[in-house]
Amino acid sequence: MLLKPEINPRAEYTQKKLQSAYKVYRNETFPKDESIMCSIHDSFPKSSENAHNCLGCNFSDYSELLSKYLNNSSVSTPFEAFSGVIWYSYLLIERFEKVFKIIKLHEEYRSRNFQIFGVIKRWTNFFKHPKAFILVHHPEYYFTDEIQSYEKEDKEKYIIIDQAFIDNYYSNDSENAKLYGLLTNKRNVVVIMPSLPELIAEFCKAQVRFIDVISNNEVFRELLDERTTLRNYFENTNLIAKN
Repeated sequence: MLLKPEINPRAEYTQKKLQSAYKVYRNETFPKDESIMCSIHDSFPKSSENAHNCLGCNFSDYSELLSKYLNNSSVSTPFEAFSGVIWYSYLLIERFEKVFKIIKLHEEYRSRNFQIFGVIKRWTNFFKHPKAFILVHHPEYYFTDEIQSYEKEDKEKYIIIDQAFIDNYYSNDSENAKLYGLLTNKRNVVVIMPSLPELIAEFCKAQVRFIDVISNNEVFRELLDERTTLRNYFENTNLIAKN
């Protein structure tokens, strides 16, 4: 396995990739310092000056969490960087998909237009539900853009866990028995993770599509409006503040 020369030192390399992803996320999600998720408010016209829709604010809060992690200067390894980004992205995806369930968005449309959600969810499964991976000895972690090439000898020497491996073994439980046979009590295990800037770029595109799904469909807006708009929100807030 040939590593690109710029990976050393690892902490510097990790921060370089994390900051690249941060710039992508800030440019696409916070073009004017406010999260684009706040624009969801515009899809729900106020019925009164006291009305408030909660969707934009809730998504914006978690956008801020992801943004702060991407800008965390204390992160020093590819494993730490990638696992954290996956987790904070996953928190947003869970909320996106809750909305999809409410509006009953067609599964085929979801699969075609939000493929990056599946990628992130499978990596989340890998970290959250490791299965046989918990039985390996000192695995090594690399970003895919650290690796110059795989040699034939690499595949014989190492057990390589890459995107194809994750798709096969962490999308469901059908291959669990085979997975335990591959990983139990093994060494020389290498985890090759997707490029952070590329993953975040695809995630940003999906965020925009999510906003479009809501803003461009009157039926979806109506279904969501009755569940997410409080007509007297600011009136109640003022009363609480006075107390």
